[in-house]
Amino acid sequence: MRTKTLLIAGAALALSLATSQAQNIYSANIVGYTTTVIPGGSVYSLIANTLNDDTNGVTEIFNNTFLKGSESLFIWNGSGYYVYYYWGAGVGTGLGYLSDWTDGSYPPTHNIPNEVYDSSDDVYWTPIPTSKPGQAMFILNPNGPETNIWQGSISLSNNVVIPGSSAYSMISSPIPYIGDVAQAPVSLTANFTSSELLFVWNGSGYYAYYYWGAGVGTGLGYPSDWADASYPPTHNIPGEVYDSSDDIWWTLPVTNNIGQGFFMLNPHGSAINWTQVFNNNN
Repeated sequence: MRTKTLLIAGAALALSLATSQAQNIYSANIVGYTTTVIPGGSVYSLIANTLNDDTNGVTEIFNNTFLKGSESLFIWNGSGYYVYYYWGAGVGTGLGYLSDWTDGSYPPTHNIPNEVYDSSDDVYWTPIPTSKPGQAMFILNPNGPETNIWQGSISLSNNVVIPGSSAYSMISSPIPYIGDVAQAPVSLTANFTSSELLFVWNGSGYYAYYYWGAGVGTGLGYPSDWADASYPPTHNIPGEVYDSSDDIWWTLPVTNNIGQGFFMLNPHGSAINWTQVFNNNN
């Protein structure tokens, strides 16, 4: 059980990858794929790319059978969203534009860098949106359920910078791993002190979590150091337990899932470094 739950279906450590004409080819990369099911019916999903794939442009990281047309992407820019609308394969590029994506904001803001106005069709074509591991994005899928196959190389270590000063960040674990966010290799809380907020999308809204500090809740015998942060209180997080002495609803440990994104609010004045390392002792 030295490597417990790194769930990369078909992942392969490509050492001694092939032998061709008596010449060995070696690679130190771990490559593979993961799958994410995107619900249909114009519901929002908060998803994340977990594998590096060349440029990490969304036309590249979304497989060809996934994007049907009319999907919208919402990529966080630090204070709001860049909104992209997908017209279909070859629609924009066939007209000579940079991509098949246009500025989907409404009313129009035209705030996406380097977008180009198409006066014939009254749309602003954008560069191809990108989403690298560690970032997250909302997608609105107006079609039926779609399954995306993410392909690429696995990051075994990384550092995601979470801005401070009560800024919101839309982030994800670059390591594709299912497990408690407070435990290695997810390790989200390793540099937390207290008062950090985590917002996990549940399909129609957020479960809001407040971090009290390492050992605060668990030291009292509760399941985690996270409490329900909803205000006014909704107490809608499954499995939460009421602490009448402190008037707190303690929650179960927060689980990271492969391909899942979430929002974070860091109330401190300085940034938090989210450092992850995966090794065969995890």
